[in-house]
Amino acid sequence: MSDNPFAVGNYGSSGGISRDPSQDPILGKLIEVLLQTRPWVRLIGILVMIAAAFMVLIGIALLAGFGGQQAALKGPIGPAVGVIYMAMSILYLYPGLKLFRYASAISQADSTGQMHDIVEAMIQQKKFWKFCGVFAAIMLVFYILGLVVMTLG
Repeated sequence: MSDNPFAVGNYGSSGGISRDPSQDPILGKLIEVLLQTRPWVRLIGILVMIAAAFMVLIGIALLAGFGGQQAALKGPIGPAVGVIYMAMSILYLYPGLKLFRYASAISQADSTGQMHDIVEAMIQQKKFWKFCGVFAAIMLVFYILGLVVMTLG
């Protein structure tokens, strides 16, 4: 390896940069910071999965007729809202899975110290945030459309 601390490094046959984290302080620090985020990533992943499970349970309850006592959920509205809740729970599963894969990739990077494992962790994180950004933009459009419909009435 070169004495240049800014050199890219040698790519191995696996496509990653083979460096020893104990010999490379930047790589070691990167893995350390990722390890510090891993418990929080797992916690949020678990909370997202729990939220999805609750949405399924609420959907089932609405389909079964529970909650139909309120005026807003009488008639076919309750089951329709139940189906919507169950469909929305599917949208929670993808980001939850991405967070679990991100946390697992962090563990893999820690055990191997290989740059390509760190890159895989970053790819999983990127996929999570991309989904969140696209989903937020879509929801914003729905909110605006809802406001327009309510205003024009």
